[in-house]
Amino acid sequence: MEKEFVPYELVVKLKALGFNEKCFGYYGLENELHIEISCNLDSNLTRRNFIAAPTFSQCFKWFREKYQIFPEVLTDCTTEPKFVFTYNTFYGNPKDLTEQEWGWENNIGQYSDIYRTYEEAELECLKQLIEIVESKSE
Repeated sequence: MEKEFVPYELVVKLKALGFNEKCFGYYGLENELHIEISCNLDSNLTRRNFIAAPTFSQCFKWFREKYQIFPEVLTDCTTEPKFVFTYNTFYGNPKDLTEQEWGWENNIGQYSDIYRTYEEAELECLKQLIEIVESKSE
C-alpha cells in the first residue's frame, strides 16, 4: 500500500504549492510513512514535525481541479508493456465555456522517456506537474 503514497520529497514541494487536502497518511520525524486508515489527517501537520502524505490519485485530482492540468499514464503493449505519461492543460474556466470554446494545449509529446512500470511513469508525471506549476508561479 505504501506505493500509493507520494514520496516525502514531493510532498514537501506540493505543500509549498498550496496542497492542503486531508490525507490518510503522514511522514513522521524520520520521513517514515505512517498510514492511518481510520482517520483523515489535516495536511497542516508540518507545524508538529509531521507532514500529511497524499496518494498519487489525490494529487492528480488536485492538479485537475486547481490548475486544469489533466495527467494521464498511457500503456503501449506492442511487444512488452511500456508506459509513458502525458498531460493536457485547459485554458479558461470550463464552467463558463461551451465545448466548442474550450482551449487545450496537448502536451502528449513532452514526456521524456518510456518507463518500465506504471508507477515509474506516474512518479515522473507528478514531478513534471510540480515543475510546471513552480515555473508558472515564479
